[in-house]
Amino acid sequence: RATKSAGLNAKAKRKERREEKFNNKGGGGGGGEGGAATTGKTFEDEEGGNKQKKKHKGNQHEDKDNNKKSKNTSSSFKSSNASNGNGDKKAWKSGGIGGGSGGFKKTASSQQQQQQQTQSQSQKQGFAKPNFQLIEELVLIFEKLRQTKDSSKSKNGGGNRGKGKRAGDDDDDDDSDNDNNSRDAGKKKEYATLIYSKTKGKIPEIANNHKGSRIVQSLLKYGTEEQINSVFAECAPKLAILAKSLYGNFLIRKLIEKTKKEDYPQLLQNVKGQVTSLARHPVGSQILEHLYHSAKGEQRAQMQAEFYGGEFVHFSNASSMTKKDGKNANKEPPTLKDILLQKPAMQRQNTLKNISRSILPILEKGLVSPLIVHKVLKEYLLVGGASLRAEAANSIAAPAFLRLFHTREGATATNVMLSYAGAKQRKQVLKALKTQVWRVSQDECAHSTIMTLIDCVDDTNMLNKIILQELKSEDIAGIVCEHKFGKRVILHLLRPRLNKYSPPNLQMMMLSPEEIHQSVEAAKALVKTLQKQQKKINRHDNDGDDGEEEIEDDEILKDSSNKKSEVNKRKLSSDGGSDSEEDEEEAEGADVNFGVAKKSEQQRRLEVFKQYGFAEALVKSCQDNIDRMLRSKESGDVLYEVIIGGLDDVVHESCGEGKMNAFYERIAEVVTESVKSAKADEEDNLLENFFSTRLLRRAAQDCPRFAKVLFDSSICASSSLQKKWLSMPHAEKIIAGVLSCPDEKFVTEAKAKMGADADAILAKVIAKKEKHRDNAAKGKA
Repeated sequence: RATKSAGLNAKAKRKERREEKFNNKGGGGGGGEGGAATTGKTFEDEEGGNKQKKKHKGNQHEDKDNNKKSKNTSSSFKSSNASNGNGDKKAWKSGGIGGGSGGFKKTASSQQQQQQQTQSQSQKQGFAKPNFQLIEELVLIFEKLRQTKDSSKSKNGGGNRGKGKRAGDDDDDDDSDNDNNSRDAGKKKEYATLIYSKTKGKIPEIANNHKGSRIVQSLLKYGTEEQINSVFAECAPKLAILAKSLYGNFLIRKLIEKTKKEDYPQLLQNVKGQVTSLARHPVGSQILEHLYHSAKGEQRAQMQAEFYGGEFVHFSNASSMTKKDGKNANKEPPTLKDILLQKPAMQRQNTLKNISRSILPILEKGLVSPLIVHKVLKEYLLVGGASLRAEAANSIAAPAFLRLFHTREGATATNVMLSYAGAKQRKQVLKALKTQVWRVSQDECAHSTIMTLIDCVDDTNMLNKIILQELKSEDIAGIVCEHKFGKRVILHLLRPRLNKYSPPNLQMMMLSPEEIHQSVEAAKALVKTLQKQQKKINRHDNDGDDGEEEIEDDEILKDSSNKKSEVNKRKLSSDGGSDSEEDEEEAEGADVNFGVAKKSEQQRRLEVFKQYGFAEALVKSCQDNIDRMLRSKESGDVLYEVIIGGLDDVVHESCGEGKMNAFYERIAEVVTESVKSAKADEEDNLLENFFSTRLLRRAAQDCPRFAKVLFDSSICASSSLQKKWLSMPHAEKIIAGVLSCPDEKFVTEAKAKMGADADAILAKVIAKKEKHRDNAAKGKA
C-alpha cells in the first residue's frame, strides 16, 4: 500500500523521516557538527512556535522533493567528474541536470513508438489495398499542384501591388507578372502530366478512393485534352461500378457533362442491363437521373424498358421502341399500355410481375427522386388494377411522397397511390405535409396532391387541422386566391373537377371517383371468381380422397357404409348450405375496399364547410377583400363561386341566410360607392372594369338571391343611382343579367319597377349577342 500510494523511492523517503526524528531526539547539548546542525533546526522550530506545524502537507512534500533533486544533481556532477563520455550518458539516463528521473527517456521512447505504429499501419494498409503506396505518392504531388498559385489570382495580386508604384514601372511589372503566371501554369501542367503518367491504366481503381477521386478530378481540371479523353476512355467501361461508388460518382458526373451528343449512345451501352440495379442504389440513382436527363426520347424509352423484364434488355432496340402507326411513326415512344397490347394475354401478367419486382424495392427504400422512376411508376399504376395500386401504395413510406410529386408523372403516381393507400397511410402523409401545405399548393404539379387529399381523406378533423388551418392563416382571399395554382385548391373545394377551373392536364393527374369505383368493383369481382374456383378445387380433391378407399371385411364395410352415409349427409347439408357459404365468401370479397375512401364526397365537403367553419372563414375573408377581388382575374372566380354558394349550395347551407345576405349587402355597398365616387369613363369605376362587370353579370344571372339584393340596394336604390347605372354602357350588361335570373316573380317585379328601360336594355343585349354570332359564323365560313 505504501509503495502504491507514494510511488517510487518510498523506502528512501521513510528512511529519511526516521533518521530526522532520531537525530532530533538524541541531539542534546552538542556532540559534533551533525548534532549542532540538528539542534539548530529544532531550536528554530521552537522559536517559530506552532506556525510551521500548521503548514500544509503539500509544502513539506515540495521541500523533500527539492532536497532529493539537489542530491541527485550533486551525484550526477560527481559521476561526471569521475568518468568521461560514458558518465554523461549515465547522467542523462538517470535524470541528469534536467531534473525528474527518466523524463527525456520517456519522450524519446513515445515518439519512437508512434513512428513504429504508423509504419505498421501503413504496411498493413499497403498489403490490404494494392494502390495504397501509389495514392500516398500522388497525394504529395497533388499537394504541390494545389499549393501553386492560380494564374487568375496572381493577376489580381499583381494589379493590387502595382498601385503604389510609378507609371514608368508598369510595363516592367506586367512583364514580370506574365512570366510568373506562365511559370505557375507550366508547373501545374508538369504536376498534371506526372499524375497522369502514374495513374494511367489504374484510374477507375484510384477514383474509387477518397483521396484518389480528388486527384483524378484535379487531372481533369489542369490536364490536356488528350489526357482528359484518355481518363474518360478508361472510366467509361466501369461506369456502372463507379456510379455506385461514394467517391467515384463525382468523376462519372463530369464524364456525363463532357460527353458529346454523338457519343452518348455509346456511353449508355455501358449501363445496359444495369438500370434497375442503379435505381435501387442510393448513389447510383443520382447518376441514373443525370444519364436519363441527358438522353433523348428513344434512349429514354430503352432505359425505361429495362424495368419491364430481361426480354426488353436483350432483344429490343431503338427502332422497336417507337410507335409505328401512320402519322406518329418514329416520333413518340410507346407507353407500357401500347407494349402490353402487342403481347398475348398470358405474357402481360409476366411483364407486370417483372415491373413489380423491380419497382417495389425502390419504393421500399424511398429512392423515388429520379424522373425515370416517376415515369415507370405512373405507367405501371395506370395499367394495373386496384390490387396493384394498393400494394404499391403500402410499399412506400409517407415522407417519400414529398419527393415524388414535383413532376407531372410523379404527381400522377402520387395521386393514384393516395387514392388506394388506406386511412392510416394517408394520415402519415398529412403529418409529413404539416407546415408545408402552402408551399406545396404553389407548385405547378404538387397542388394536385392537396386536391387529391381533400377528395380521399375521411378524417375531416385532421384535414382541417393540417390543410385548411394553414390556408386560413395565409389569408384565403388576399393571398391564396391570388395565386395561379393556390386558388385551384379553394375552387376544388367549392366546385370540384369543373373544366373551367381544372384544365384537362390537371384532371389527368387525378383519378375521378367513378374511375376508382369501377376499378374496385372489377377487383372485387375478380376476387369472387377466384374464391369460387378455389372452392371447386377443394371439393374435387375431397371427392377423390373418398373414392380411393377400398375395404374388404364385412364388418368394416358396414362401418364404412355408416360412415359414408354420415359423410353423404354432411355433403348434403353442405350442398344445402352452399349458398350461405358463397354468400359469406362474397361478403368477404365485398368487404375488401383496397384502401379507398369510405365517405361520400358530398358528406366530406359538408363537414369541411359547416362543421369546421371553413365556409364562414371564406365568406369573411372575401368580405374584407371585395373591391380587390372584383377587379382581379385570379380571385374573381373564387368570389363568384362564394356568391352562388358552390356545388350543391354548400356555402349558403353552412353559413345561413342571414350571413349570406349581409355578404351580398356588402358587395352592393362597394359597387354603389364606386359608382358615386368615380366618373363613367374611369377605369376605377367597377361598372367599367372588364373583370368586375362580367363577374357581377354572371353572379346576378346565376344567383337570384344576389340579384335581388343588388337590384334593391344599388340599381334601384334611388332615382339618381338608377340614372347613373343606365348611363354606363357596360352596366347595362349587369342589369340584363339581373333581369334574366331564374326567379320569374322577381323578374316581373323588377321590369315593372324599371318600366320601359328594362325592355330597351334587354333588346340591346339580345341584338349584340346576335351580331356576335353572325360575325363568328362569317369568320368560320
